[in-house]
Parts: sequence; structure tokens; C-alpha cells
Amino acid sequence: MKVSIIIPVYNAAEYLREAVASALAQPEVVEVLLVDDGSKDHSLEVAKALAQESSRVLVLTHPNGSNKGSAETRNVGIRAATQEYIAFIDADDWFLPNRFARTKQLFGQYPDSDGVCEAVVNVITDKAQSYSNTVSLEGTPDIHMVRKAVGPSEVLTQLIDDPVGIVMLQGLCVKKSIFDKSGLFDPEFRVFEDMLLIKKMAAVGNLYLGHLTQPVSARRIHDTNISFSSFKDTDKAKFKEGEVLLRWACTKPLAASNMNAAIRFYYRTYFYSHGKQFSNKGLKLKWLLSTLLKYPKSVCFKQYWAAMPLVGKLIK
Repeated sequence: MKVSIIIPVYNAAEYLREAVASALAQPEVVEVLLVDDGSKDHSLEVAKALAQESSRVLVLTHPNGSNKGSAETRNVGIRAATQEYIAFIDADDWFLPNRFARTKQLFGQYPDSDGVCEAVVNVITDKAQSYSNTVSLEGTPDIHMVRKAVGPSEVLTQLIDDPVGIVMLQGLCVKKSIFDKSGLFDPEFRVFEDMLLIKKMAAVGNLYLGHLTQPVSARRIHDTNISFSSFKDTDKAKFKEGEVLLRWACTKPLAASNMNAAIRFYYRTYFYSHGKQFSNKGLKLKWLLSTLLKYPKSVCFKQYWAAMPLVGKLIK
């Protein structure tokens, strides 16, 4: 198993060396692609030094050293990757020992697999703890992973219907070929672009689940990332994710269960974005009409009719 590691780099000079060392320590890793996103600190200098120290490290940048966001930054890495398998980690995170042991086993066990999802552990730094008087850490899960062991056909439903279970990029390894089906990261999103793409992958590919509680990567939570304070439109992006996913789903020959899940997700985010309850009949009718006009394919699926007054009660 030969893996390309993609690391988007933005103002992470303090942590980058540890992230790269953790990747190079994995025997399956052939190359580590550091894609600088217009860092304002000396991250690029650290990246270039790491490339001089190891022939497995390659440094990439955007034209004119511009900042394009993590979505397009990861896309640059995907396009440049030369290996069959791709895994991701952020510049302030790190892989745990034997990161790909279970991954390799599952890819070998399931030849139809497009990807393997595994658990990620949160590591909350002292700085983040002191910052918690502003941004509460209460309820932050120790482990990020879906909470139920399901087969590939049910992964998308799990991601959409479980408010706690989640697959993170740091725990995902995929075949490069899956991007031909799912597409790349959506540059329109500055946040949640990873959550959106993982849902797309689950809809069109076979994602197998590894251990639900044994992490393969560590996600560092610190004072500059905990609140996503650089982005004031976090909620707006979250609400938009549902519509973008459904729009994309209508262009794909998805299984009925995955299409129903996409419609259900859009329905929920539509109501959340309006700050209304699902019992609001006026908004429900507006959703039905707008969905019919924008995404006529959705009327072929049970989930659309489940939102219809009276009819929905019969379907449920």
C-alpha cells in the first residue's frame, strides 16, 4: 500500500514539523505534499526546510502565494498526488503510530472499497483550556467517529441522521479514483468543505468503517482553531451544505436510500436556516414547491413525499 499524504498549510509553523514527522514515520507513506495557502508566518520556510531534509516531502503553493482556502488548497494536493491512496491531515495535527495498519487490512479484505474511515481523537491544549471561558469546550467529544458499525450502503444515512457521529478527514484514507465520482472539495466553502465531500464520497463510493473507538490520528484543539473565529459565516455554510449536497445528488445515479438521505438533509438545513420548527406548515409548503422547481428529480423519492402534509403521515 503506497499513500500520498496531503497537508494544507496556513500559519502553522509551530506545529508543521511534528505533523510531517508523524507522516514520514508511516512505512506506507511515499510522499507528503505540503500545500501552502499564503501563510503570513514562516510556515513556508519551515515547509521548504522539511523538503530539503526528506526527498518524500514536496512543497506546493498557489500562484503568487495567494490564499484560496483549505478546499482549493487540498485540491492542489489531490491533483499533484502520484499514489493510488490518499490520506489527509492538517498541519497542526498528527498521525498516531501504525496509522495505516487497519486501513491496509480493510482495503485488502474488501477489493470494492473506495475508502476506509477510522476514529480521530481530540487533544485539547492548555491554551485552548484557558480560552474556554470564551468558547465552551463542554460536550466536546474525545473521539470523532460514527457511533454505529454499518456497511458502505448505510454510511451516508449514519452521517446525516446521527447528530453526534462524524467522520473526519484525519481518519479517512481513500483511493484517488473516488474523486472521479465524488468530485473534489468545493472551493465555495471556507468551512465544512470536508464534511460535504465526505458525504459525497459516502453517496457514490464504498466507504468501510474501521475501529469506532481506536483513533489513528490526533486532532489538536488550540486557541486559534477552536472557535473557527476566522469565519463569521459558519452557520450559513452549514445550512448551505444541505442544498449543495442535494443539487449534486440530483446529477448522480444514487441508490434510493442515499437520495432519500440527501433530500432529508436538505429539508432539515432549510428549516434550520429559517429558524423555524418542522411543524411550520407554511414553510413546509414553500420547501415542497421550491424543491420541486429546483430539483424535480426529488419527487421520485419517498423522502420528498414524507414532507407533504397528510400524505407524509401515511408514508411514515
